[in-house]
Amino acid sequence: MQNQAAEVALRAQRAAGEVPRQIPATPGARTDLTSSHDVTRLKSAALEHAGITLNERTRWESVADLAEERFEAYIAETQTAARELTTAGVLRLASEPPATPMTLPCAPENSRKTS
Repeated sequence: MQNQAAEVALRAQRAAGEVPRQIPATPGARTDLTSSHDVTRLKSAALEHAGITLNERTRWESVADLAEERFEAYIAETQTAARELTTAGVLRLASEPPATPMTLPCAPENSRKTS
């Protein structure tokens, strides 16, 4: 039961992490007169007004940035192993570089036999 609630919470955090990207800088404002710092400040103010702290926003964005395949694999593997789903587990996974497929070493050109 706990993991079901945790999965719902993780999916909600993932969706919430997409919200800041969808907030317009300032509708109708001249962007050529506004620095990127001003835009960030305005977005932060809008999120703070909604009761979302910078810490929550950062964590949720990290959860949202994790590739969907890795996110789903984390949920499936954690549940299969009967471990607890946690935001910390997703954030740990998000901080790790994705695994790269193993490539086989190529034989050097001069090692080929010639007839």
